[in-house]
Amino acid sequence: MINFYWCSWFFATLLAGLVSGFHLSAAFMLTPFLSWLTANKKTQETFAAFNLSASKTGAIWYVVLSVLQPLTGSVFFVVSIVAKRHIGLAIFVVTLSLLWLMTSIATGFREVEKTVLRSQREIPDEIAEKYITWNVPIHIFNGVVLLIG
Repeated sequence: MINFYWCSWFFATLLAGLVSGFHLSAAFMLTPFLSWLTANKKTQETFAAFNLSASKTGAIWYVVLSVLQPLTGSVFFVVSIVAKRHIGLAIFVVTLSLLWLMTSIATGFREVEKTVLRSQREIPDEIAEKYITWNVPIHIFNGVVLLIG
């Protein structure tokens, strides 16, 4: 059980680090550019067209790792309880593993982001404003939460 404990910890940590890196690199490099495109009403003619024509490999890997990350945190939590090792730490890890995902869903940002980045029509001003306002802060929040976790 001890070996399984350390394996589950390793994978939970590895995936938290990877997904944190995705969010932080997006927050500092990609999201300011996408916010600028959205503010200048160029997202639908540039990024949405690019998104439709580009390879989906990167996006698929992001989704796979983003789904696996909370799962590995949850597995680490269960293994910690069974092994009776560092249960407080495991509660902390599983909470942070789920917090970043729930924050994106609960704020509605996940749907706003999908609308902005996939739309080939003009984006309504209220959706564009919410996207521009929340884009960088929510990616920083998610990245930092995962980094701490």
